[in-house]
Amino acid sequence: MRGLLLVTLFVATIFSGCKKVDGVGTVGITVTNDKGIPIQNCSIKLTVPLSVSPGVDWGVDYFYGRTDEDGYIEFSKPNNSYFDVYVWKGLWEGCDFVEFVPNEISYKTIIIYPPGSAFNGCI
Repeated sequence: MRGLLLVTLFVATIFSGCKKVDGVGTVGITVTNDKGIPIQNCSIKLTVPLSVSPGVDWGVDYFYGRTDEDGYIEFSKPNNSYFDVYVWKGLWEGCDFVEFVPNEISYKTIIIYPPGSAFNGCI
């Protein structure tokens, strides 16, 4: 019985150690309009917030991309950091922030609003 327990513990240790940990955090962003419809080919720019202390090395200052046909895009970064997100297509726009956490994938939905909307007003 004791031998079976040791073999089980050994096998469990081996299989639990197979998970690859590379330290990269990934953020998946879906862009929708105010009715919840995904927006394809929407421009997205992630920038380091202005409040970040000068001299801190974040590794990269910004990301830029466009959403796919499902209104989705992913960005990856190796260290923990925050980025402001600005999203636009034509005159519609939206904004938010994201956090890259090593070894995690997080998802965010950002809504873009038409010009003149009370919610459209990214600073």
